[in-house]
Amino acid sequence: YRHILKSICIAMKRLLINAGNTNIEFALADDSTINDYEKIDTRAFLNGEKESAILKKNSDCEIIAATVVPELETCLEQYDIHWFDRTQITCIDLSQIELEQMGADRLANALAASVLCPLPVIVIDSGTAISTEILDANKKLLGGMIMPGRRVMRNALSRDTALLPEIPWQNERPEPYAGNTVDAMRAGIDLGCIGALEKLITATIESLGTDCHVIVIGGDKDFISDHLEIAENGPEHFTLRGLIIYAQGLKKS
Repeated sequence: YRHILKSICIAMKRLLINAGNTNIEFALADDSTINDYEKIDTRAFLNGEKESAILKKNSDCEIIAATVVPELETCLEQYDIHWFDRTQITCIDLSQIELEQMGADRLANALAASVLCPLPVIVIDSGTAISTEILDANKKLLGGMIMPGRRVMRNALSRDTALLPEIPWQNERPEPYAGNTVDAMRAGIDLGCIGALEKLITATIESLGTDCHVIVIGGDKDFISDHLEIAENGPEHFTLRGLIIYAQGLKKS
């Protein structure tokens, strides 16, 4: 009976999981639309402090999951999950990538970009870390960069120095200099983050020899897109939509 129920559910919808270091996204989707969505703190989920209502209600569906947190695979071992498999990606050119070293979330972003964005494109994923995925006009994934996100920079300064404090999370653009420690830290971290991205994007475009569409996704996208003139917010649920494209590719193969 459970097998029959799962077959019916697969025909109608699938459950998507995108697990990052800060948050885990759960979504119920069909082949084109995300119909239900929730986001849960990763540590709280792994520690059993929070659970996913979507997962609990829809565990009989086909489940497609991508994670950069190895503990999650153990945490969800009771479920029948298809974990994102780099070797089953065929709709973009991965010949320039060391697949075993590239995170599943970044590959899902590249899949989403190949369908949802004008090419060539630079995808800025702004979470715990800030990464880029660069896809050329021929859907070749060229790689990208990884740097600390703003929250990691704040935590590192507070943790690894004797007197620098924890500073509040703000999205307003700070002044480039300050007469107090907290605002000086904000200037260095927040403007430094924008400046680093401006430099990296400029260098990427110069290396490619062509203009690129630049989009920002992830938890810190509003701050970056507001203050990085060349960039705009990407489509909603971008990485999850990359998982939908991945799942569609599995059906064809």
